[in-house]
Amino acid sequence: MSKILNKIFQHKILLLILVLAFILRIYDINNNPKSMYGDELTLVYDAYSLLKTGQDQKGQAWPLFFSMGGGRPAGYIYATIPFAALFGPTAQAARAVSVLSGVGIVLLIYLVSKILILRKVGLLAALTAAITPWELNLSRGAFESHFALFLSMLGLYFFLLAQKRQVFYLFSALSFLLAMQAYLTFVLSVPLFMGILVYFFKDKLRFSPITAASILILILSLSFSIYTSVSRGSKDRVGNLFIYNQSEYQNIIADKVRRERLFSPASPQLVLRLHNRYLEFTNLFFQNYLNSFGLDFLILNGDKNIRHNPTSLGQIYWVGFPLMAFGLIMLFKNYKKSLALLFGWLLISPLPSSLVGQPHAIRSSFMLPPLIILMGAGLYYLVKLKGQKLRWFKLTLFILFLVELPIFLYRFYLLSPALNTLFWSYSAKIASEVALENKGKYQYIILSTSIPDMEFAYPVYAKIEPKEVHYTNLHKTNFGEHQFLKYGNIYLGSIPSTRVRQILRSLEGPVLYLGPIEDRGLVDNEQITRNKDESPLFVVSTK
Repeated sequence: MSKILNKIFQHKILLLILVLAFILRIYDINNNPKSMYGDELTLVYDAYSLLKTGQDQKGQAWPLFFSMGGGRPAGYIYATIPFAALFGPTAQAARAVSVLSGVGIVLLIYLVSKILILRKVGLLAALTAAITPWELNLSRGAFESHFALFLSMLGLYFFLLAQKRQVFYLFSALSFLLAMQAYLTFVLSVPLFMGILVYFFKDKLRFSPITAASILILILSLSFSIYTSVSRGSKDRVGNLFIYNQSEYQNIIADKVRRERLFSPASPQLVLRLHNRYLEFTNLFFQNYLNSFGLDFLILNGDKNIRHNPTSLGQIYWVGFPLMAFGLIMLFKNYKKSLALLFGWLLISPLPSSLVGQPHAIRSSFMLPPLIILMGAGLYYLVKLKGQKLRWFKLTLFILFLVELPIFLYRFYLLSPALNTLFWSYSAKIASEVALENKGKYQYIILSTSIPDMEFAYPVYAKIEPKEVHYTNLHKTNFGEHQFLKYGNIYLGSIPSTRVRQILRSLEGPVLYLGPIEDRGLVDNEQITRNKDESPLFVVSTK
């Protein structure tokens, strides 16, 4: 009877953790962040367009990758369609899949931890996931990687269940398939992870029609993912990301190799072997890889991209580091196989981000679950340990957490939404609202696409019908020698700063022009629309 009551109590605790996770992720989701950046704008409108017409905003019928996103995989967009039906092309619809993925990841971390270690470790790991900065950051934006992470965790959970009922291998394979169709870097992460799982559970694997079908699904999915990654829709997007294709790194390394060869006392043949771009790029790759486990990324400053890390704090709390150490001790003593699995999982996780640059919260998100499970195991082990000295250590960690948590919550919910607006294409949102408010007052309203993401923002914030967007994308309007997208009396396009005054003066009737801040001093009747900190958003000119 006591076991049944204890189980019921633990389920209630889990439910409370899930409710907490949902509240933290959904609270004020339409306004924090205050606007949608380019990927969110194109993603949600493609979903809205598919809902209404069966075509993306470029007019392609049910595509497998999306040209508007530079070859974006289809997974997140198709998952967004039901939310576009509920909320329209809004931030709430764009971010709903990521919000629910965050809650799902919390639940799956509990379920996986319960199988690999203990139910109580699962509860503590789930609580850790619910409030960890890295997980919360990913839950509040339309990040395809976060959805792929949820699907990968689902694939892992089904794989673990399949050790008792083989039918779950099919569900596992389908989940991993969808993960690879949700975010490009999972095309590398998922096969490597599947190799780890097969290695650790090889004793329980039995060949059967179900396992054969599962393997076939994974092979076909991987083949298709590789094809789409190098197809005309994604080739440039993938290729340009790699460190050896980035001009910034190429120039730095080329200069370094040139100088070292010039001053090297070695023979000409040896100089070529000692100083070359291949060795330098290999060294850069390993630097990036090791930095993913470094204090600067995990504890001090985190991802430097404000969209991925709006608080500019570490990816995890300071207290997470000692908790992981205690987790390693506990698992090494009692759950060596689970520790080895988590260790292998961690080792492969930074590979995608290391190939394309510095530690990255999105591309390295696959390492988040094993870190959280380690912290959950460490918290469980630390609570169980006794001793006077440990009491003071526990109290110190608890006080540190009580300091860290409010600082993070303050920066995350109160400071960063107002502080980081420009990283979320806020100028394009405000310019769209100004255009809509003044639509009946002017014969021409010109929105310059030199304002970041302006061409994507206006159709979304104006909720223009997709058929009109399809037509406009195919039939652009000539504005002198320049082509514009035309929605009634709203024109979206770019005018060179040197000609903007001349073109605006040549138009007959009232004109409202909203242009980039670079047009300051180059237009008539100029006004500057500013942000709360007085930084300029865009130039307004009226005639």
